[in-house]
Amino acid sequence: EQIADCLARRGGAVSARARAAALGHDFLRLDDAGKREFLHLLVNEFGVDRDRVAAVMADWTAADDLAEQALLETELRAALVPPFRLILKEFNSLPQGVKFLVDLRADLLRWRKEAPGLAILERDLKTLLA
Repeated sequence: EQIADCLARRGGAVSARARAAALGHDFLRLDDAGKREFLHLLVNEFGVDRDRVAAVMADWTAADDLAEQALLETELRAALVPPFRLILKEFNSLPQGVKFLVDLRADLLRWRKEAPGLAILERDLKTLLA
């Protein structure tokens, strides 16, 4: 619920950052198992909506004019951005946010053999930190 609240962005940017800060603080208090569980939840529940991507792709394939295809390509690019990326960006904007993300990526690299499902999150972090 805390993740969904963070993504809802109710109350504007300041409120969103405050919720992200609270979420990050709660995350830091977890042990390794709790952190992995949280990150799996982030990836599995707040990843790319495959049904939406498939629907946009079907519309794009069926589109018969370039203007409509161009609009659908923009929609497809947006659909391919996982919602969890917004949370990572909110973390990044916090004081010590870059350090938080660097440490998070280090944890993900350390866990890559025991938690291969988190690789997508690690790659997203790598791109965000580049």
